[in-house]
Amino acid sequence: MRLLIICGLSLSLLLSACFFGSTLNFTEADAVGKPNLVPNGGFEHGIYGIYKRDTLPEHWMVLQTPRQPDASAWEEGNGYNSARYIRLNAGRTRLSLISDSFDLIPQAGYYNHVWLKTDLDNGEEVECRFIAFDVEGNTVNQFTQRVVPSAKWTRVEFNAAFFKKTARYGRIMVVVQPQPERRIWIDNIGSYNVLSYSD
Repeated sequence: MRLLIICGLSLSLLLSACFFGSTLNFTEADAVGKPNLVPNGGFEHGIYGIYKRDTLPEHWMVLQTPRQPDASAWEEGNGYNSARYIRLNAGRTRLSLISDSFDLIPQAGYYNHVWLKTDLDNGEEVECRFIAFDVEGNTVNQFTQRVVPSAKWTRVEFNAAFFKKTARYGRIMVVVQPQPERRIWIDNIGSYNVLSYSD
């Protein structure tokens, strides 16, 4: 009988956690007045304050194997809400834009957004990820939102919460699947601590 009660309580707690997690829905309104934790999330600043189109903004890197020389460009003029933005050329291999890390509180919830547009409405999905790491650089949590961008600037929103206790740092990653002749524009990436709770 005692075993049945324990099993029942465990199942109840599990279902409650699943329900709470599935209904978690932070929005842009929750982030009002809170700092953007993503370093240089608007792509405005270059290394040493210098803007060069064939480089990347400060605090950002691109991963691609093998790396194409024209995989990315730092452009000016037609961003969503800033003067500068990043263009990725999808090419024949997967391409990832990754932010520098920022401090993360495991007992917190984060609202995240990425603005995207493309020149192919029927293109492959783009993945927007929040990745949490421990102090040794191991991935301990990952949250992904997939979207097919359009020719108009589109905001991708997603949440991250209920981290493992060892989580200490976060990064935002945008993953573009292979598709020759396709271009993706990215602007205004943000992550905001909008909820704190205790164990």
